[in-house]
Amino acid sequence: MRLVFFLLLALLLLPVEGRLLRRTAEKPDAFASLVAWLKANGATLEGGVEMATTYHGGAAIRGMVSEGGLTANETAISIPEKLWLVLDNFPAVQSANLTRLGAVCERLDPEALELLQSVTAVALETKKGDASFYAPFIRTLPSMADFQSFHPMLGHPSVLAEFEALPAIQKVIGLLGYDSLIEQCFEAWRGDPSFPGPRQGASAIEWSPDMELALVQFRTRSYADGQKSAMVPLSDLGNTAPARFVNAHWSFENGRFFLRSSQPVAAMGEVMENYCDTCDNDYMLFAWGIYLQNNPNRVGHPESLDCMASIPGDAGSAHRTLQEATMSVLDMGAASLAELAEQDLTAPQCQPIHVPDGQDSLRCNLARLAWEYCARDWRRHDAETQDSSGATTPADSKHVVPNATLVLPLLGRQLPPTEPRSF
Repeated sequence: MRLVFFLLLALLLLPVEGRLLRRTAEKPDAFASLVAWLKANGATLEGGVEMATTYHGGAAIRGMVSEGGLTANETAISIPEKLWLVLDNFPAVQSANLTRLGAVCERLDPEALELLQSVTAVALETKKGDASFYAPFIRTLPSMADFQSFHPMLGHPSVLAEFEALPAIQKVIGLLGYDSLIEQCFEAWRGDPSFPGPRQGASAIEWSPDMELALVQFRTRSYADGQKSAMVPLSDLGNTAPARFVNAHWSFENGRFFLRSSQPVAAMGEVMENYCDTCDNDYMLFAWGIYLQNNPNRVGHPESLDCMASIPGDAGSAHRTLQEATMSVLDMGAASLAELAEQDLTAPQCQPIHVPDGQDSLRCNLARLAWEYCARDWRRHDAETQDSSGATTPADSKHVVPNATLVLPLLGRQLPPTEPRSF
């Protein structure tokens, strides 16, 4: 397993049960062009695989479905290596010796340097637009605005400040610091005559937004098999779920990528991959921007986590504490709490929220993660602030977790990830 340190990011997933599907209106022409390009270049698609809008707990996200259904152990897609965004397909980028650029690049380990090269290849191809051989694939990838809506690596400062106490955000802050070193190496390379941009027929690329977008795309859409890491067209649409709902598995075999069904998939059923079968929601959110409300891998409670953390007054937040920020997002109504108990969810659902920065999905996921970590502590704290008549102190009255209906998740220690989908 390579680049564990860089294992990151897919689109928002909420519950899996009861999902409904319909053909997507999102980028229909782009998807048709992608399928035509794939078939013209040796790819095979079975079961009428297509892109569709999938509904998970009321949230609409794009996904991969099989229009005609699949039998068990059937190959859904087979994609030759020449169609992958993989460093082997970009020899001019792959052959660059970045360590000769001096200390600014020598501070990065070999895997980080390879990541930089891979991301640069994606950014260069994106910059070519329709002139790129990979344009049909690139046009179907999520945009920067898409990623900003749900991924903590692109969280606004006020959002990160509100949820800074969470381990996932601490990981994000650490990785953002390391990414600044990658950016410095990129700038040194870009200023060197050996930089392949002009020779690849692409106009100049910048760290922001070109490399930033390519970085989050590669981290969230690539597959690693221990030998190479690649972005694979079409399969990147696959969503994930707890292991009991996963119905497909992938592999690299003899220069081709295969996605096969591990159990029958009904007509118009969603094809679901495994990203990481031992990751808890803290890691899922950090790595892919995903919160699985049915995740059987429950978070632990590290001693360093302060569930009563205050939010700095200069953070631009309307809330004073982590608890306030969380409760302003979660739906604490009776129906939501009943669903929490009946379906053994990890956290309540969120209220409909619409914020000017467009990061309502990210706020929802972070609030649910905070609940999963801190509901027990908040219940205890709110009980301690009640006066002798059972009333809460005025300052905390609207943020109390109702004792009678509170259902705490089973808490377990965080397990390390194995066999990740991407980095």
